[in-house]
Amino acid sequence: MSRQIERKSANAESLPPELLLEVFAEPIMFHRCYVTLTGSVTAALVLSYASYATEEMAQETHSDGWFVKTVAQWQCDTGLTRTELESARRKLKAQGLWEERRHGPPPAPLQFRINQAALSDQLRAQALAQWGDLL
Repeated sequence: MSRQIERKSANAESLPPELLLEVFAEPIMFHRCYVTLTGSVTAALVLSYASYATEEMAQETHSDGWFVKTVAQWQCDTGLTRTELESARRKLKAQGLWEERRHGPPPAPLQFRINQAALSDQLRAQALAQWGDLL
């Protein structure tokens, strides 16, 4: 038994650095309240990641909330497939939470923006429905 423990310990210590970096890559977190709001884990992940991207862009430029991410960037950053991403975007647009546009000379990149007013209104309604007696 002690040999098995020693062998496992030795293997864990000898993991190559590239594997350690892959295993311990930066985690993705999302706001749980967005799952209830959208009815979808993938839409909640997209909305949470977009919030992060919006904050990141706001510090760099005066983007008015618009940001650009390619499908490859979305896939790399979130792990979502193209189909999952498109489905989440459709769901968010249908709820009025998501805006898209092409801006600039062709081929203009697709830009995204969270409709902050709609998000605030819907979160407020959700909170009142859930916690109204306590507020």
